[in-house]
Formats: sequence, structure tokens, C-alpha cells
Amino acid sequence: LFRSLWQSLEYTQILQTVRIPGQRQSVGIEVELNEIESRCEEYPLTRAFCRLISNLVESSFPSNLGAGLRPPGFEPYLQFLRDAVFLRFRTRAYRRASEKWKVAELVLEVFHKLLREYEPQPDDFVDHLVEIQGEERDAYKLPGFTLMYHLLNESPMLELVLSLMEEGVTQLDTYTSFPGKKHLEKAVEHCFALLNLTLQKENLFMNLLRESHLSLIVTPLEQLLQGINTRTTTARSEVHT
Repeated sequence: LFRSLWQSLEYTQILQTVRIPGQRQSVGIEVELNEIESRCEEYPLTRAFCRLISNLVESSFPSNLGAGLRPPGFEPYLQFLRDAVFLRFRTRAYRRASEKWKVAELVLEVFHKLLREYEPQPDDFVDHLVEIQGEERDAYKLPGFTLMYHLLNESPMLELVLSLMEEGVTQLDTYTSFPGKKHLEKAVEHCFALLNLTLQKENLFMNLLRESHLSLIVTPLEQLLQGINTRTTTARSEVHT
């Protein structure tokens, strides 16, 4: 059932994962989010899409998803969830304040599930090529690999996760009720879980990367947190002086 749902999702191109040569703009859920929902300041389709993906990743996803028309794998879905939904959720306008935290909770839940199921393997650190309509293209990495890479760098994703945790803890510490409080609580839980999973997996991930020929640079999470904390403290003291 889940396999057929994945294939239907790919076939209908609700999220455009196959770019057509000469096509000037995206179609599907991405356009809906950026041009319609953002203007209306309500995000029912984006939330429904995140919920669908969250349910589908429970049973993983076919490794050959999208094969033949594009490099197979989950990467286009992860890019959309990370870049269009998560990294921009804070700067969008919301008719109802609670929906902001509903969006955050749902997209972070997907990241949490993907990272929880990921176990670094030597083959993850080998670049593979796939042939797409006679042209060789780079194969996609597993979503867990990509999440680890972003969480072991000073990436916009890590910065937003940490900032969201700080904002969430500050708001929850007031012990007052506000719209979307339970969704903010869950979003902060997912952020803590992401960092905890990264810490659990980083030694194996970094050892395998060190033994490989990949030209990726990552930094231990503890080191990143110390650097970010130092800069934040300095910035705060400069503001106070």
C-alpha cells in the first residue's frame, strides 16, 4: 500500500520532482505554498502534505522512487520540506498565530523520523552515478545522510533549529497560554530529538567520512554549539553595553 502511495505521489507530481526542459517555473504544491497560501496567510495544503509525508516515511520509501525520469530517492521532497517549508516558516505571515507552530511541528516531525531511522553505512560515503535518459547524473544521498550533513555544519537549518529551541523555551518558561502552545512544545521536542540523534550518530558518521574520498567538511556538533553560544553571548553583551 505505502509503495503504491509513493508511486502515485510521484506520478501525479503534487510536488514537482521532475523538471521539464524549458519550463520557466514550478507547478504543484510549491507554487500553492509560495503564491496562494502565503498570500492568503493560511496553509492547509502544506500542512496536509507534511502530514502525508510524515505518515509515508513511517514505512520508509522505495529506493527507486522516481527512477527513470530523475535520480531516484527522497531528495526532492527533503529539499522542499527543508528550504520552502521549514527555513521560511518563521518569515511567512499567518492569519491564525497557532498555524505557525503547527507547520513547524509537522515538518520537524518528518525530519525527526528520517534521522531516527538512519544508520550511517560505508556506501553512503561513496558518490554514485545514475543514467537518466542517456545522461549520467549524480545519485541522491539518503535523507538521513543529508540531515546529518546540515546538522554538522553552521547551516541555516542548524541555526533555525537552535533559534527555535531558544524561542520555544523562552515562551514556554512564561507558563502563560498562547495560540499554538502545544504545537510549539512538540516542535521544540523534535528539535531536541534531532540534536540528540545527531550526537548519537556523529562519531560513526565522521569516522566513515574520514575513511572515504568524499570532499565534505563537517564539524562535531558540540564544537558548533560552543561557537554559536559564544557568538550569541558576545552579541548580547554588546547590545547591553
